Amino acid sequence: MSNILLFQHVPYEGPETILDWAVESGHILTYHHWNYKPAAPEKMPEALVIMGGPMNVDETSNYPWLATEKQFIRQAIETGIPVLGVCLGAQLIAAALGKTVFPNSHQELGWMPLSLTEEARQHPILSAFPDRLPVFHWHGDTFELPDGATLLGSTEACMNQGFAIGKCIGLQFHIEISHTVLKDLIEENQLPDWQGAYVTSPESIFLDATKYEVDCRKTLYQLLDRWAEDLR
Repeated sequence: MSNILLFQHVPYEGPETILDWAVESGHILTYHHWNYKPAAPEKMPEALVIMGGPMNVDETSNYPWLATEKQFIRQAIETGIPVLGVCLGAQLIAAALGKTVFPNSHQELGWMPLSLTEEARQHPILSAFPDRLPVFHWHGDTFELPDGATLLGSTEACMNQGFAIGKCIGLQFHIEISHTVLKDLIEENQLPDWQGAYVTSPESIFLDATKYEVDCRKTLYQLLDRWAEDLR
């Protein structure tokens, strides 16, 4: 049994299926809510998961703890523990490794297929993804690929959709989300009011979730099993 630390930035972007996997795999998930506790954890965990949020990685004037979080993430990567970042989490990893996070040419909101690179198909962890898997996108920013990273894949709207550097994995999209969570987000008006070629209506987002979440759950479990195999 291992203790996995989870960084959460806002209440409505939690671990969802990641929590299900942790419970079923016998791991303990410990939460650190940066919006409530802006100080860094006192010790390094056995593994680290970094969730999403609406803030930009450089928005330190409004969220001063972002600088502290990026420093902790860099230390975690240098320590060699498994690190997984989702959406903002992936951007924070890139920023912690000295890369720029910047507005993407298109905002993405909805379920769109992910095309894997050939390198990802051969990667021991990233190959858990099937090619052309529809995943949920909810972002306006993108990031430079960290040095030495294997690119996971792309969508029509965004080149860098994920990466791996050893046991450090960054996913620009949400593969952990469910239709029940999306239903709540839609009803509570938490999704942004964006317009564009890669923005889907709330109704379609919910219906697509019911079609794709089973395959996403299966893929996420396979990915996490490989990511955390040294923790067993």
